[in-house]
Amino acid sequence: DMGVFDITVASFLFNCMSITEMNQCVGDIHSLLKPGGHFIFIVPHPAFNSGCGIESRKYFADRDRLSEQQINDELKTNTYCKTLQDYTDAAITSGFEIVQLEEVRTTPTATSLMVKLRKSGEI
Repeated sequence: DMGVFDITVASFLFNCMSITEMNQCVGDIHSLLKPGGHFIFIVPHPAFNSGCGIESRKYFADRDRLSEQQINDELKTNTYCKTLQDYTDAAITSGFEIVQLEEVRTTPTATSLMVKLRKSGEI
């Protein structure tokens, strides 16, 4: 499994996919990376995602539910609710090592989760 890429980046992609679609995509990305390659992705923080997170009091019950999310005063989008474990399970099941989880303040009112993964093996 040699792969073709050293690094792959996905920005706010997985919040637009169901859990099944995300798992398939993460597996596909793993197969396209060279051994030792990295995959970095950022998603709305699952605990603070408007309409899905802890504030909604349905953090676990809303898994894989499509919800409208307010990005700012003018922009709304649809997003699939996921838990932190949904993201880590997709990574581990696909064969990635989790290198880093970082909570990032993307706007004054929005927090995102950045995840850095590594495909095992040497480059």
